[in-house]
Amino acid sequence: MTHTSTGTNSEAVVDTAAPKSVDAREPPQAVARGGLWDWLTLGPALRAARRTELERETELQPLTQRARETALVADRLFDALEPVSTATGQALAADLYRQSVLWSLAARVPEELRDAKPEVLWDAADAPGVLVLPDDTNERVELERLVLHADFRTGASLSEAELHKVASQLKTLAQSALELGAPGNGAVRALSFERALRLFNACLLLASIAAVVVLVAVYAGQKPNLAAGKPWHASSTWAVCQPEIRTCGAARTAVFFHTEEDLQPWIEFDLMAPTAFSEVYVKNRNSLPDRAIPLVVEVSDDAKNWRPVARREDTFRRWTASFPSVTARYVRLRVDRRSYLHLEAVEIHT
Repeated sequence: MTHTSTGTNSEAVVDTAAPKSVDAREPPQAVARGGLWDWLTLGPALRAARRTELERETELQPLTQRARETALVADRLFDALEPVSTATGQALAADLYRQSVLWSLAARVPEELRDAKPEVLWDAADAPGVLVLPDDTNERVELERLVLHADFRTGASLSEAELHKVASQLKTLAQSALELGAPGNGAVRALSFERALRLFNACLLLASIAAVVVLVAVYAGQKPNLAAGKPWHASSTWAVCQPEIRTCGAARTAVFFHTEEDLQPWIEFDLMAPTAFSEVYVKNRNSLPDRAIPLVVEVSDDAKNWRPVARREDTFRRWTASFPSVTARYVRLRVDRRSYLHLEAVEIHT
């Protein structure tokens, strides 16, 4: 089942100063080339905007790395075995998740707020794309208290069950902050959108001719996708995904489903009848692709008894699993460990 998506840029496109900017380090011959081509592609302006974005990503990388590494240590304490006691592990994990949230916030707020106090960072959390907060007012107040006014000492008066609840709340918040990723440069998106419009208008006729040629070639050699239009369901749901607008929860991504962190998360397709096939194509997510390994392709006649037909041990972006032809009604992709599972496309071919 192939899922494609298109996105629209919500920022206003201003065709004034940005398209006219020229990199001071641009070779003279490149600048002289200009003219219609530079107007059409917005080359100098895009190069300058991308350089600015790269500099900003380099600047923020230590903050996002600390947020991720702190959450990773917290994950290990959250499910810790001896010699760390359950209560101590939960208390330390909660405090580390809290620190991870603050590191993530520091990487997302405007530069002038980056070194501000936690209260100021939290106030900025209501901005779109900064942090995913619950709609319920009481839950938001409780999260604010945990992030701003609680630390590992808070757990001293809590029961083991209460500690686990607090750690779980902060874990979910830290995970949502990591899922959102660092904000991109709006200038690059605006210029890219403007360039796409210009190229589209300039090449409409050629694109129409090319589309006819491509369609003829594709339909002549393309294998039918047996999963197209067939029902599917996953082991759990972290957020509702809308690949057509490249969103899943508050994250910007083309995945069409996203599980919780499960023990062996999976997605299952019902072909509606026993069907012969010998190939499964999988398109992984660009970010966090290692979550999908090791990935096992399994088939079943009754959705209860499964038999593996392919397995992938190393990280991949696209994987075509080929195997001797089998006949089955159900096809399942399963991660053979505790993890999240999120994919952009799954196709089943004869």
